[in-house]
Amino acid sequence: WGTRFGAAAGSLLRRRDRLAMQNLRTAFPDKEAAELRRILDECWRHFGREMLGYIRMQSMSLAEIAERCPIVNAHLIDEGLQRGNGVVLVSAHWGGWEVAGLAVMALVKKVHTVARLLDNEYLERDLARILGRIGDFQHEIRLGGGQPRVLVPLGRERPDRAANAEMQDR
Repeated sequence: WGTRFGAAAGSLLRRRDRLAMQNLRTAFPDKEAAELRRILDECWRHFGREMLGYIRMQSMSLAEIAERCPIVNAHLIDEGLQRGNGVVLVSAHWGGWEVAGLAVMALVKKVHTVARLLDNEYLERDLARILGRIGDFQHEIRLGGGQPRVLVPLGRERPDRAANAEMQDR
């Protein structure tokens, strides 16, 4: 169903589809139009599958989410925290990075995040609701208006906390 939802979204969100195609043309100027269309259509299908997964995750606990998203070398996070140092994790905008952030929250008891505000105010409100139900979540620093000039001075926080700094374009 997620694949079908994504394919339909690609057809319905024509403006976003055109923008994505422009971005692909810029990134891959040597690729044929048909190949770019195939790539973009697969992106839309992937989007639908991920959206369905996120909807299903709304009823899962952090432990259940972490079970489905194992963290490679998680012991390094534990070691950094045990030394009394904070740990800064920077996530990429690949795959299900939102899920990875939730998995980190299951592993680390106090997490701070840095992210820019969502463009869609309704999605931003929904995200705040979801984060509000996460018991171990400390606070999120939401930045508006593009990329920040200066990263928030995380060193002022207690060093036994981990910071998950997410700066990607949500």
